[in-house]
Amino acid sequence: MDLAKLYLKAGREVEAIDFLEAALAAESVDARTQLESLQAIAVEQGDVFLMRSASRALDHEPAGDVWQSLADTATRLGRERDAETALRLATVGG
Repeated sequence: MDLAKLYLKAGREVEAIDFLEAALAAESVDARTQLESLQAIAVEQGDVFLMRSASRALDHEPAGDVWQSLADTATRLGRERDAETALRLATVGG
């Protein structure tokens, strides 16, 4: 969990996910909270890759409205590929 926190502090969210996933397997409540936080960051940044990575670690696929919010943010930020992917996932599921 300590390595995950160091990666998060350095702004390297994707690298932190593997360590958070390992901590989650050890039933760490903090790891679950951090991964859920990364899902929220993914929506704020319009980042499909981050959302999929955090969701995979949690073994939980986001609902369509979450993907739609991510798509809206990605569109606003000019992340066309992420917006397109998120819209597809909002309609057909991950």
